[in-house]
Amino acid sequence: MINDYKKWYSGKEDFLNHLFHHDSIIFYRLHNIINVLNFIRELPEEELNDDYDVIFDTGFSFLFTTINEIEMYLTKYFNNNLHAFLNYEVLINYSLYLNDLKNVLQEQESYTEQTNLVFNDVLEKIEMIISKKNKFDINIVDEFDQMIMGSFIYSKEHITTSEVFDRIAEELQLE
Repeated sequence: MINDYKKWYSGKEDFLNHLFHHDSIIFYRLHNIINVLNFIRELPEEELNDDYDVIFDTGFSFLFTTINEIEMYLTKYFNNNLHAFLNYEVLINYSLYLNDLKNVLQEQESYTEQTNLVFNDVLEKIEMIISKKNKFDINIVDEFDQMIMGSFIYSKEHITTSEVFDRIAEELQLE
């Protein structure tokens, strides 16, 4: 899996660097996942263990899927124009967050039919704004967040994959 990641990462490194140099919030959403994967990638084989394997597999799978989603937005709506894409990255980042949160809620069996309706409504509104290249007020994300947070019960802590990797990076004392 590490060799697959190395090969995949080398093909995505320029794109990730462009996001980094544009101070992209999407890059910062993925930053600690990349840091943790690169840390594990550089470990000597004798230091690798089952915990690192699970962390690596989870992180690479998440990163692979997320980058594919980002590239889909970039090509489908912005004709590979990164600068145009970055004008809507707040909404795209929120959409990525919702996909991550949806997975967490489903794993915790907290994702109800009502939750699904609200998530789909928000995602449709985001897609409409992006597809029509409509201007939007940044506060719309707060409105979306209120809708989303009102659609499920907070009986458990809902930690997204990105947040898990933030904690792992902190534990490993990575930048």
